[in-house]
Amino acid sequence: MREVLFRAKRIDDGAWTEGYVFELQPGQYMICDRIQYERPSTLPVWEFFRYCSHEVIPETICRCTGLKDNSGNLIWENDIVSCEHEKFQEGDAVEQYPFPDIIKYKRNYAVEFINTGSNYGYRLRNKSIHFMLTGNVIYNHKIEVIGNVFDNPELLKGDQSCTGL
Repeated sequence: MREVLFRAKRIDDGAWTEGYVFELQPGQYMICDRIQYERPSTLPVWEFFRYCSHEVIPETICRCTGLKDNSGNLIWENDIVSCEHEKFQEGDAVEQYPFPDIIKYKRNYAVEFINTGSNYGYRLRNKSIHFMLTGNVIYNHKIEVIGNVFDNPELLKGDQSCTGL
């Protein structure tokens, strides 16, 4: 069975917590911390949920994509990832010999869920540039999680996100 994880910021101290989300009443959510999910047999169920659950800010709830970056970190919705790209210095490399030098550069993208007629799943987006997030993309573009849109929104602003290596 596949584990569906969520993370969000806690209301009490603003720290991130991850685990299983449930709705107490409309607009009020809690996350049962997955690290503390193993319930001691002596602890009643209602005490256990009070012990390991935290009320969270609903706008910060993010679902885990189930994918990991090149460093082994889980990738979540609303994460900001750094993606390495390559381009040829000038013209079309297919028509030139010898091949021109390859320029490597990095660009930052936000991870978001998309559900349209032609696409369903997670994609990487930076302004008008977007493409689907798959295992091949992670491997070929050396993707690394560098922050999230709630704590580090400045990582997606302006042209400084495109830097040479």
